[in-house]
Amino acid sequence: MKKTKIVKATEKEEKTIISVSKKTNGKDSSKSKKEEKKALQMMMKIVGQQNQSKKLRIYKEPNITEEETVINVLYWKEVISIYTTNVELQKQLLKILGNPTKEDVRGRSIVASRWDIPMSEKNKISQVLLKANILGL
Repeated sequence: MKKTKIVKATEKEEKTIISVSKKTNGKDSSKSKKEEKKALQMMMKIVGQQNQSKKLRIYKEPNITEEETVINVLYWKEVISIYTTNVELQKQLLKILGNPTKEDVRGRSIVASRWDIPMSEKNKISQVLLKANILGL
């Protein structure tokens, strides 16, 4: 078994994989094949966890004169819509509200984001008003 670099493995998993690779060098028994198979499955599990980790979000900083935040109250849809190009506010709203309803993407970077909050979710609305720095003060 070849040595491979494991980035995000726990110490126990690393020790298991290393011990299995030491045991299987030069042996061709059924036990060593089973152990090797377990080690490979463990390595695949680790790689899968790395791929499912949080996706990297790249924000594009707009010019100060082009920065805007718009809050629309749509009574007929019973929704409050928040649209912003301010990177700091986007990050705050991402923490408070979760993923945006829509993201404007240019190339690989996020230019603007929009969140739609139903008026029935009063807790989220109050959190946005209290925690998010909408006015930029």
